[in-house]
Amino acid sequence: MHSFPRVSFSITYILFSVFIVSGICAQDYQVYWQQPEYILSPDDSLFLEQLEHDTFQWFWEKAHGSTGLNPDRSTETSSENNLISIASVGFGLTAYGIGAEREYVTREQAAQRVDMALRALLRGTMARDAQGTIGYRGWYYHFLDANTLSRAWNSELSSIDTALLLLGVVFVRNYFDNPENTLETAIRDSATVILNRVDWRFMRNPNNNGISAGWNPESGYINWEYRGYNEALFLYLLAVGAEVNPLSASSYLYWKGSYRYESTGYFEHPFITFAPLFGHQYPHVWYDFRGIYNDELKILGDKYDYFENARRATYANRAYAIANPRSWPNYAENDWGLTACDGPKNFGFNGYRARGASAPGVVDDGTIAPTAAGGSIAYAPEIVIPALRYMKEKYGAKLYTKYGFRDAYNDSVNWFDTDYIGIDQGPIIAMIENYRSGLVWETMKKDPVIKNGLLKAGFTGGWLDEGSAVQNAMLLDFDYKLMNYPNPFNASTIIHFEIPKTQHVTIEIFNTKGRKVASIVKGEMTAGQHVVQWHVPALASGVYWVRMQTSSSVLSQKMLYLK
Repeated sequence: MHSFPRVSFSITYILFSVFIVSGICAQDYQVYWQQPEYILSPDDSLFLEQLEHDTFQWFWEKAHGSTGLNPDRSTETSSENNLISIASVGFGLTAYGIGAEREYVTREQAAQRVDMALRALLRGTMARDAQGTIGYRGWYYHFLDANTLSRAWNSELSSIDTALLLLGVVFVRNYFDNPENTLETAIRDSATVILNRVDWRFMRNPNNNGISAGWNPESGYINWEYRGYNEALFLYLLAVGAEVNPLSASSYLYWKGSYRYESTGYFEHPFITFAPLFGHQYPHVWYDFRGIYNDELKILGDKYDYFENARRATYANRAYAIANPRSWPNYAENDWGLTACDGPKNFGFNGYRARGASAPGVVDDGTIAPTAAGGSIAYAPEIVIPALRYMKEKYGAKLYTKYGFRDAYNDSVNWFDTDYIGIDQGPIIAMIENYRSGLVWETMKKDPVIKNGLLKAGFTGGWLDEGSAVQNAMLLDFDYKLMNYPNPFNASTIIHFEIPKTQHVTIEIFNTKGRKVASIVKGEMTAGQHVVQWHVPALASGVYWVRMQTSSSVLSQKMLYLK
């Protein structure tokens, strides 16, 4: 194995160093703002269209029939896809919008599927009970039984997997934006309830500002938290940007406090490291980090952003395969990709494991996952597209079927996975679409939760500064909050509201004809969060509106009362 010293962080060194690293000249690498645009050939375009379509078909056809929720995994022929991964659902919701945009299905079909899925997520019981519940305090269990909408496998109440779900929910809240369409209005209403009922403070590690990996009703918090660079970048941005019960910006500061800035033995340019590529990819599925900056990035140069960081991680992963220190028979410039994936356990190798080479600590057993390259297409198309095409052409039907790429392969033992995994399929379809059109990024920018989180975490520049007057007005609305939980509800519901200063507040309930049916609050209220319970009198089932009026704001929330 070749070894090189970890380098300094001078931007001059980064851009102009010229020595040879594992047979690759450092001058071959260019930062993305200097990289010539990759020009798609007609064959490239056809390939990407086919891959995006085929990957979408997995989400569409393998979803659970009566809920629209997406399974953790499936084979090509499996039909009983009852084991749901809540993270896979987040990718699935995003895929449904992409499918509508690409006309793989109609917008109406996609909306119906999304509405079904959101209703299922709201229908499950949120409670502390270990069994028969879908989650607790707005958080969802990692795995669910789709038939009972309840916890499966005694899995944990997962912070990171719930956050992946929530990103999909934010996407559909903004993609299905037709105010005249009742179905799309219902989607937005359901999405808002799901987002606003998450108690972000509950998942904070009781001992510090970090977010716990999860919680179990039997044993409490998992004794591990997200700190230091990994996929949890999006978790903390959602937490500080949330409309209800957000975490303070100090949580983000705590998370980034143990970053590692280093090069690897096969790629000389320093970056913020994390070995498996999924940790670099997941945040970029929904957040456009191009041209926005934060203090933790300055050490790597004035123009350095997380987009460039992910690009370097991708090149480092590929550089390791080219060097091939363990002499795998297939590793090469177009046969690479180490990330979390299945493996040939029956051959004495690892099974599912987080493999990676985008850090000095490498985990490698010869198993490659196409999602490692596919999910990196937006920031390194010049190396990703040739690799994906090579994999499809070389391995054929053993690796690529009507649902796109199988999860992984190990050429040394002629092993090809039979499964497709939702959290690996998701980055492929979403990042191809971002590369082709920017659809997911542009849709997410519409939601104040996204911009609010970035701003509170200290990001500046780029699109964050565009249209600032309108955006700032939207952010000011976060000073006033109104929601109810549960929704739909029976017998009673809890009304949660928040005001930024002491003032007179009136909260009333109206039916759909505009007639007031109840007065909940009337008087001076102090700044902060408040909760009041409404016990429903003898009213008919149906839609009602709760309205909060203050001296400077009026907010309304639709509620569904079911006897």
